[in-house]
Amino acid sequence: MTESGYHTALGANLTLGGVQPRVSKRRTPNTSRATLPSISTRASRTFVYEFLNEFPDEATNAEASFGLVRRDLTPKPAYSALKNLIALLREAKWHGSVRRWEKPVFSPRALEFSLSGDTRNLHHTLLQKANGDFYLLLWQEVSSFDTKSQKDIANAPVPVTLTLRTPVSSAATYRIAQGTQPLQALRTYSSSSPR
Repeated sequence: MTESGYHTALGANLTLGGVQPRVSKRRTPNTSRATLPSISTRASRTFVYEFLNEFPDEATNAEASFGLVRRDLTPKPAYSALKNLIALLREAKWHGSVRRWEKPVFSPRALEFSLSGDTRNLHHTLLQKANGDFYLLLWQEVSSFDTKSQKDIANAPVPVTLTLRTPVSSAATYRIAQGTQPLQALRTYSSSSPR
């Protein structure tokens, strides 16, 4: 997938290509959310457009404000969210001498679970690392910026219950826009009492 991203030129009265409106810098963590469908479809690569704001008129030129970082190299919220997502999920190792990524080879296991509650706009992707750890990514597929009024939309959290039917030894929750440290350690289950 190529050229995935959002521009933050709120002073630009332009929708690029008829489909790319502006968003506020506070809502650019959506860039990391936008990469999740490509993970689900097993896309081998996703290219975020672009790393650095290209031109100096960042506030008024849409083409100048797609960067994950501003021209002065300060990160936008999208940079931090994407960096955190990569830090939590990365597993392949780069071998510079042969110029290629080494991906671990393993046989994934199943994780039986269900989601209940307000799941109308809930999307999810389940991943597993070679060490057996599962990562269940959950997000609301809802707008977080009103492109007409140019105001952020404060979407309320929705109550969702995760029920595990496969035994797990421990679990934790993360919010990638906030960092890579667990927000909460959850109750653990023994193999003798699956849930």
